[in-house]
Amino acid sequence: MPDLNAYLDGLPIGRFRQSPSGTITFHYDDQATTRTPISLSMPRTLPDPRQRAARPYLAGLLPDNPGALAAIAREYRTSPSSLFGMLTGVGRDVPGALQLLAPDDVPDDSPDGAPTGDEVDDAAIAALLTTAIEIYRDGRSEAVQHRSAASRHGHRRGDHP
Repeated sequence: MPDLNAYLDGLPIGRFRQSPSGTITFHYDDQATTRTPISLSMPRTLPDPRQRAARPYLAGLLPDNPGALAAIAREYRTSPSSLFGMLTGVGRDVPGALQLLAPDDVPDDSPDGAPTGDEVDDAAIAALLTTAIEIYRDGRSEAVQHRSAASRHGHRRGDHP
């Protein structure tokens, strides 16, 4: 069964599990250091498994635009209807302080809760947002757009512009 480990502020909090039939459940980790639930719809006090709320919760972490879902699915070679397939690709960067990662991945946050990464300025953020908007407007993945741009400029696959 596929699993996605859930981390809140870089600390393990629980696990989403998808059965072969497609049922998705969530179980809080008994050893989690935080008592904060990942959602009010999935309080820690409910008996396991939290099946009824798990699928809608995960769907809410993804865009609701069909073109955006199609682009994510193409980028990660999965189906737009596969929540687990898409979240395996983008789960490191979902809304809020949550990260959803494959069992062999580790969260980006440092142990003290401070995010790690590179500093960016306003221009870099604007460029990233513009690219994201263009990707989802066209419904194509970033990799496809890079290949398309390269072919328009006469570059072959493997060449770097």
